[in-house]
Amino acid sequence: MFILAPNDDTSRAIGDTFKTDKDVTSYLITGQDAAPASVQYIIDGKQSMTVFKDVRTLVADSISAAVALLTDTAPAAKGSYNNGKIDVPAIQSPVVTVDKANVKAELFDSGYYNTSDYTGL
Repeated sequence: MFILAPNDDTSRAIGDTFKTDKDVTSYLITGQDAAPASVQYIIDGKQSMTVFKDVRTLVADSISAAVALLTDTAPAAKGSYNNGKIDVPAIQSPVVTVDKANVKAELFDSGYYNTSDYTGL
């Protein structure tokens, strides 16, 4: 059974409920927001993965776009999406899938989270 909910908090809650159900013998929790509790679940082997969107990058991209617009220049679009009528330029910040194999490098070695806030690293 795979668990994918609108956010990691809900996914973890569903997994914790399944853990108490004797008829559910196997489940896999995936996530979408690299919430601190999900990171601990990944370290502990209770969650298979989550998606990480580094807000430091999102903020830098947003600032660059705002400065471009304020100086009457075009933001550096990295892609586009179709709004139903036209293709709209978009700034697409990187998204990383984090699992047990890369959680240390992506979230701790990068300085995003502090190792002292987690156990089992």
